[in-house]
Amino acid sequence: MGNEDKTKEQPVDETDKLCQCPVEMKLSETECREAEKALWKSEKKYLVIAKALSDTLCQCELERRFIYANEAAIYVFGYSMDELLYSIRVDEIVDEKDAIVLPCPPQTGPVIMLV
Repeated sequence: MGNEDKTKEQPVDETDKLCQCPVEMKLSETECREAEKALWKSEKKYLVIAKALSDTLCQCELERRFIYANEAAIYVFGYSMDELLYSIRVDEIVDEKDAIVLPCPPQTGPVIMLV
């Protein structure tokens, strides 16, 4: 069927095919470097804010192991950073009913704040 034969009543199946195919996106080396710089700049801003909080802030992976804890969390929990990151599970010391649990992408664990 040619393009001239397609009408409003006949859906264009090319659009359906495009929607079903995964989009492959390739970045140039320059675009990749720029994206990395933007990500690093954003991360630095986040870390400055997280470190300055007087409230505890920590993030865990799906298995509830710590992957980040700010200085307030280290002080409140009474553990060193190494102990939190390598020995302690979040659910061993944090009752999530008493915490603010911020949603994160499914592949990462939640960010938890105790106020």
